[in-house]
Amino acid sequence: FNPLTDVPGTQEEREKYPASYPCNKWPNEDDLPQLKDFKQSAQKLGKIMHQTVAHVAKHIDVMAAKKVVGYRKDLLFDAMKHTEKAKGRLLYYYPIDKDQTATTQAKEDNWIGWHNDSGFLTSLAGDLFLDDETGQPLSPDQIDPEAGLYVTNRSGESIHVKIPD
Repeated sequence: FNPLTDVPGTQEEREKYPASYPCNKWPNEDDLPQLKDFKQSAQKLGKIMHQTVAHVAKHIDVMAAKKVVGYRKDLLFDAMKHTEKAKGRLLYYYPIDKDQTATTQAKEDNWIGWHNDSGFLTSLAGDLFLDDETGQPLSPDQIDPEAGLYVTNRSGESIHVKIPD
């Protein structure tokens, strides 16, 4: 979904670049009352994340201006601040089958596959671990310490990324 607008870009841009400018489709809250306020909450979080990206871009611009001769002031900031090309994704990872071998490969196969993000900058919200039978949030002591976000650095090393408490 696009957290900034339900109808991004111009009609011409949407026709020419449909993957870059898709229109939002939201669940009907009348049909799914458990999703009351879902759209507003998702958009609010997405807008906070977008604003954060713009602020980070400003700092990247300062660093780049020190290293690149002729770097235009606020180049990345302006691009991030004024774009309507934003993507929000809500991901759900299915629980690992209890009968499955607990190898690294088996664990990785149950998560989203390795991929490159498509944006200039990626903002990630904190994770939420739920009991797959009740849907209730897990307490920290119930969460597998190996669960969470992994990134691969340029040397091919996998790094477990944790959000500070």
